[in-house]
Amino acid sequence: MRILLAAPDRDLLECYGKILEADFGETVTVFDGAQVISLILSEYFDAVILDCDIPLAKNTKLIERIRGRGIPVIALINDPVSLRELSQNTPANAYLYYPFTPRELSAAILNTAGNRPEKGFETVTGNE
Repeated sequence: MRILLAAPDRDLLECYGKILEADFGETVTVFDGAQVISLILSEYFDAVILDCDIPLAKNTKLIERIRGRGIPVIALINDPVSLRELSQNTPANAYLYYPFTPRELSAAILNTAGNRPEKGFETVTGNE
């Protein structure tokens, strides 16, 4: 499985990048929206994990572009306002609230990686 992980926090990218690579295989990490767009237009990914605080892109437009390529999106969010805005405009396939565990992230990937974006979205909380 090939995963694109996009977040502005380089420590988070390094930590979760290693975990995802161990669990799922190749993981590409980027820290801004311009890099996400460039990669989804030129390479194949089974899923995109997108921190909604990522710079250089409005998250609703970025999710729309990713889903337009047929790639499932897992949105990482900090607040319910982001969830309301995203789900009303262009829903992701799954949502994780900070803080979440690596196990919750892995479960979200397994639940969405085989689904087409047209099948809607599910909410996954960061509370176990």
